[in-house]
Amino acid sequence: LAGLGEVAYREGNLHEAIALYERALAGIEAHYGKNLYYAVTLESLAVVYEEVDKETGLALANEARLIQAALQ
Repeated sequence: LAGLGEVAYREGNLHEAIALYERALAGIEAHYGKNLYYAVTLESLAVVYEEVDKETGLALANEARLIQAALQ
């Protein structure tokens, strides 16, 4: 799903990309918890959100950094 989110983003379908990334994050968290792949996918979602809602994008990017820091 994250790969499809990237395709949607590159095609300019921002709302579709957001939905796909959010579904991917839900699946990753349900099966693996908030691991590195979750953080990377969250960063991708943050990039998309920065074009739609900068404040949300920055908050998501910060959350991704915190998760990555906690995993090290």
